[in-house]
Amino acid sequence: MYNVREFNKQDVYDIDVGYEFDRSLLVEGQRTVGKTLEHDGEILATAGVHLMWDGVGEGWALVSPKVEENGLVFARYAKKMISDIIESNNLTRVQATIHGSDTVAAKFASWLGFQNEGVMRKYGVNGEDYVRVARVL
Repeated sequence: MYNVREFNKQDVYDIDVGYEFDRSLLVEGQRTVGKTLEHDGEILATAGVHLMWDGVGEGWALVSPKVEENGLVFARYAKKMISDIIESNNLTRVQATIHGSDTVAAKFASWLGFQNEGVMRKYGVNGEDYVRVARVL
């Protein structure tokens, strides 16, 4: 059974994304709102928005490789989750960064209503380019 619930910081540490990174960077010292999608008690995705100032937030998402088995369900929930976060926090702008080579994430962000605002050259930890996207209401 699928379940969407309010995000909690522990979700960032509990989701299996298939790679390691400093997960504390996503939650420590941040005013974060978000949602978590579970299937049979396992976290498939957790996503949120760091509230920056009134009306503006920085979006992020962690997605399990198991989402590939549940792609349509994930997409439907993701669209509802971002809309709920925007509405319940009176956001007029949500921005995010996407790795320059991640065409799947860029296409998905576009489907969610985000528009490409340009390349952020050498933004990544190892000097990779990223793309800034934003959904402006």
